[in-house]
Amino acid sequence: MATAVATAVRPGFGIGLVLLAMLIFAGQDAVTKTLVAALPVAQVVMVRHVVFALFATLLIAAKPGGVTHALRADRPWLQVLRASIAVFEIGLFAFTVTRIPLSSALAIFAICPLVTTALAALVLGERVGPARWLAVTAGFAGVLVVLRPGAAVFDPDALLAVACAVIFGFYQVLSRLVSRTDSFETTYGYSAWIGCLLTLLVGPFVWVAPSGAEWLMLGILSTTGITGHMLLMKALQTAPASTVQPFTYTQLVWGLLIAVTVFGERPDAATLGGAAAIVAAGLLALRAR
Repeated sequence: MATAVATAVRPGFGIGLVLLAMLIFAGQDAVTKTLVAALPVAQVVMVRHVVFALFATLLIAAKPGGVTHALRADRPWLQVLRASIAVFEIGLFAFTVTRIPLSSALAIFAICPLVTTALAALVLGERVGPARWLAVTAGFAGVLVVLRPGAAVFDPDALLAVACAVIFGFYQVLSRLVSRTDSFETTYGYSAWIGCLLTLLVGPFVWVAPSGAEWLMLGILSTTGITGHMLLMKALQTAPASTVQPFTYTQLVWGLLIAVTVFGERPDAATLGGAAAIVAAGLLALRAR
């Protein structure tokens, strides 16, 4: 007779894992910004996905049913679309940080949870009450503060970061949709394999020989991407999502610190104020109904 193994609920441990994962993700953004200044975006994204695909294949092969079982998606086309969107968003964000300061890109991208909330209501039919719609509206107002459309300092390239947030919001909505019918192994596998295939269609044709330091950074980028997501998944196993979600905004804090200390950026008051408004709106949306 099979016995279910319950995972102990340890909120403090889960929060600690999320804080570490967000630090890793912020560090990844810094490594990406450094790499794409010297190497083609498609090449950087390809190396990352090749390593991801190798790891995912080994992980899934060790599970009951292996790779064959993981390939049996309820709606394969939806898994392919979801994985394709993820690859495009990763590449677009890498390109974005070559055009605008990392601090500005992260401040705008922080609206992603609010975008996901709005899209979940429109696409999945999830109930979003008036208070959450108010939070979404406030978050977009925060983005406008960062962007400052119509002002002399407005940078049209900053709209790329908005596009990244919207695209990643679609990705998260599709992730919720496929999770209703497909296993974790199926969703994880499709993300890795489709991403690898798509990047291999472009990456080899723009290849630039990396230096020793660039190979090291590519290795760090690839391994930390896997590590960060594994930490986040473990956090969600040990603590409720509602408990750890507010701490995902620390990626913005880590990112701003890295932007200032590593790249010498100096975010102005509008960027910091808009980022604070976006985070506050996101936290309100988590508490509201």
